[in-house]
Amino acid sequence: MSHNRYYYDSEKCTYESVEESSFKKYIRFGVLTCAVGLLITLVGVNFLPSLQVLQLKQQSEKLKVKLAAVDARITTFQETINALESKDLLVYRSITGLNDPQINLTAVGGAARFTNLNHSDHELLLRDLLIKLDELEAKMVMRTLSYDEIAGFINQRDALSKHIPAITPVFLWDTDVHISSGFGLRFHKIDEVHKFHEGLDFAGPINTSVYATGSGVIEEVRSNEDGYGNEIVIDHGYGYKSRYAHLSAFKVEKGQYIKRGQVIGLLGSTGKSTGPHVHYEVIYFGKAIDPEDYIFENISAEEYKKIISHNAEDIFDENK
Repeated sequence: MSHNRYYYDSEKCTYESVEESSFKKYIRFGVLTCAVGLLITLVGVNFLPSLQVLQLKQQSEKLKVKLAAVDARITTFQETINALESKDLLVYRSITGLNDPQINLTAVGGAARFTNLNHSDHELLLRDLLIKLDELEAKMVMRTLSYDEIAGFINQRDALSKHIPAITPVFLWDTDVHISSGFGLRFHKIDEVHKFHEGLDFAGPINTSVYATGSGVIEEVRSNEDGYGNEIVIDHGYGYKSRYAHLSAFKVEKGQYIKRGQVIGLLGSTGKSTGPHVHYEVIYFGKAIDPEDYIFENISAEEYKKIISHNAEDIFDENK
């Protein structure tokens, strides 16, 4: 609907239409267009920031959810580490008798590193997560060192258990083999005096196999016309040595590494001897000790056979 303007013509006594020039029309259209543009601009300026803020809020909420998920996982890891720490202290170290390792963890992490973060919700959450991660790292370092120490201790104990002289040097379940003389003071039949006997004598048939009672290195292989006759000394390490005397033959050489249950010689009656037997000693840091204190208790014939069957033919160099 058009809106025409009129004026009253007194001469004609009528209302006449006002004709507007094209220039004025253009001016009025331009003003109207500018007004509409200004209105749109004002609306846009106020509306667009609100849209960006909304998007940022949505992103913020998503980030909070993700940070919370990460925090939950870290908490789970912390609980696992704490459980391992308790097991380490209460079980493993109580069994081994080791103390907890004393190490300086002050260089690992620390809340002071994150003081430059602002105090917004996100950055507070992030700071807490980073602190938790540092604590986890410190505990992991501690437990890693602890388990390394325990593993080393167990390996050393395992090696010690293999090297300690802990079986009899002959197979006692043969009817013709027995202990003929024990450790301690006794009457020496040849010298006809009381002497301290520093080992055990195992009597048996000539050329009965004699086995190493623990793993080690052959320290001596020697023959004497008197005294011990043909004898072998094994250095087991850890302060332990063992001696096998009056042998009829040697089956090893000096410097050779042998394993428990490996044949090292044959039972005989060489040296100062009244009959076929092997004189067996266990020496700890230079002092003879009672071998019976180190022999496995309640070992069965089958278990003994298993030991010697695994190692009797296994002659090898220690460096292999």
